[in-house]
Amino acid sequence: MRCVSLSSVVVVLATTSAFGFQDAKLKPDIRGPTAPFENVKLFDQYVFAKGVQPAYMREAELKHGRLAMVAALLLPLSEQFSDRLGINFFQENPEFVVSGLSLMVLNEFTSMVYGWEDPLVKPFALKEDYQPGDLKFTLGVTEETMGTQMDKELNNGRLAMIGIFGMMVQELVTHQQLF
Repeated sequence: MRCVSLSSVVVVLATTSAFGFQDAKLKPDIRGPTAPFENVKLFDQYVFAKGVQPAYMREAELKHGRLAMVAALLLPLSEQFSDRLGINFFQENPEFVVSGLSLMVLNEFTSMVYGWEDPLVKPFALKEDYQPGDLKFTLGVTEETMGTQMDKELNNGRLAMIGIFGMMVQELVTHQQLF
């Protein structure tokens, strides 16, 4: 009997359209400021990130936004089932650290397979035809609605990053649960 490693299963899943994932063949769309801030010059990648691909910055912003959206949901939810502070959850339950980090590594590996250039030739460079944040399942979003959905995800992620920061600061300062 042949042993199949977890990494080979991950590679197969990441490179095929298994589990109904759609192979999104939409043209990359990397815009600057998004609605409702399209007329405000807040996003200036050429001041702080000279020489960095705009797609690389957008990829990082989307990943952090997605993580913040999950955290903004789970921090108050964890407090509903415990009398302890949500910011101390991982210190008190270290078994969840491994599963959380595993999901992050899987997400990063998937984006590396789909979107990164050969790291031996061009390290930390994204492919020219790669849409930042694309995990190859569109969840029914069409090409016509893709732009507005991308703006919504980006803005909700930005709001979640600010929100989870505020929640954590509130718990650190007051030493009380959010609700």
